[in-house]
Amino acid sequence: MKEFLYIGMMTAGVLLFALGGTGFKWARRFVFPGVMAVLLYFHGGVFPLMILSSCLLLAFILCMGYGESKTWLYRGLVFASYALPSLLIGWSYWAGILVVGTIGMFALSNFKPTEISFPWKLVEGGYGFLISASFIGALHNTWVVI
Repeated sequence: MKEFLYIGMMTAGVLLFALGGTGFKWARRFVFPGVMAVLLYFHGGVFPLMILSSCLLLAFILCMGYGESKTWLYRGLVFASYALPSLLIGWSYWAGILVVGTIGMFALSNFKPTEISFPWKLVEGGYGFLISASFIGALHNTWVVI
């Protein structure tokens, strides 16, 4: 059963994050955290208050823009903050992979020699996958076991 929940988390991450970059920002900012909250709840092993606070933080962070008007330092901080919601639940190396991966993909998608290999829709889907992976990893090493 847990494997299907993981598949749901990864699918929701890729689909809703990429969809949010296609004009449906609400899908990435609000539906994705909501779906994650439901799937985390059904997974079990995590206090509901931890799930709620983690997913509300995720929604808040996903509302932080990183467009062309933002500095590279600001963008890096936004991408680094993507790991915080899963860290409320537990520790995983995926939190670090998430930070390095999002910053790296963003840089490669904006660097002339590599931008052709990193189309923006692929980068968005990658962000959603990495966020989901950080949650899945956190579930395997939670701070509080119930």
